[in-house]
Amino acid sequence: MPENAVPASPAAHRLGNAYRHGCGSAIDRTILRLYVDGRQVAESAEFEPSAFDLDSRAPLRIGAGSHDRLNGRLKDVRLYRGALGAEAIEALSAAR
Repeated sequence: MPENAVPASPAAHRLGNAYRHGCGSAIDRTILRLYVDGRQVAESAEFEPSAFDLDSRAPLRIGAGSHDRLNGRLKDVRLYRGALGAEAIEALSAAR
C-alpha cells in the first residue's frame, strides 16, 4: 500500500450528526484499490480476474451487501466504464 494510504477517519468529516465521505474503488487489472476522500486507504493482494464470475442477472444494488445494508443515505453515485487513476479520484474528491 502506498505511503499516503491512511486509515479512514470519520471524525475528521463530522458534520452535525452525519458523516460525509467520498468513497471509491478501482480495479486495475489484478489489484483492487479502495479510496476514501480521495486518498487510497486499502489495496488487495494480486488476484486472477478470470477466477471470479461477475456475470449476474440480478440487479446492481448499491448499498446492499450480502450480510447487511447501508444505514444512511447516498447523495452522489457515479459509475465509470473504466478504472480511474489515483489523480482522477483525488481531483473528484477535491471538487466536492
